Amino acid sequence: EEFLKFLDSIIDEGLITLQDVEVILYRHRCDMFLGTVEIGEIPRVVLALSDENLKENLFKARDLKVDLIEARVDLFSSLDESYIRSFLDTVAEFGFYSILTVRPEWEGGNFKSDEEERLDLIAKFCNHPAVAAVDIELKAKEIRKRAISLSKLIDKKVIISYHDFEATPQNEDILKFVNEMKSLGADVLKFAFTPRSEDDVKRVCCLFGSIKFPKVFML
Repeated sequence: EEFLKFLDSIIDEGLITLQDVEVILYRHRCDMFLGTVEIGEIPRVVLALSDENLKENLFKARDLKVDLIEARVDLFSSLDESYIRSFLDTVAEFGFYSILTVRPEWEGGNFKSDEEERLDLIAKFCNHPAVAAVDIELKAKEIRKRAISLSKLIDKKVIISYHDFEATPQNEDILKFVNEMKSLGADVLKFAFTPRSEDDVKRVCCLFGSIKFPKVFML
């Protein structure tokens, strides 16, 4: 239902045609894949990488049968377009699909420029063949709808993420975040919390166990 509402909104804004909708609905009915990696009952392993020791780490990832690579562009030593493209090309050469992440400083990342520049980076590289999904923060209200729309228009999956580096929210607040993410068009939900007790861990694990939607959570 939330996905259909999202399609209605982008049709109304003239961002997509009815023919595009038919294709998207067909793919949406199919099992979800990030690249060639099926997302569902089997937990998947994602390795976050910067550009440091890239090939060495990709060899290790292949040996360890990692499923996906998170391209942490915000941690790269250079944001030159050819440099980023070379990173993604190398990931593809090793047989991996990637999740494109440009994490801002205010959400625990290293990207220091403004949101429009961050959106520009996302727009330039989300269409790379090695990119299967784009990670955008729930708190990124200035650019999140545009980042989601441009990703979905080229058939990339969207991971909407929420981070709390101080505590673990109460269950009712987590469910509000879940509903907001789904209403925005998330394909995968991602949460990172800081537990302050064993009870925090137990209740969050129980809560997410009851949420039948593709998700990632870290405590």
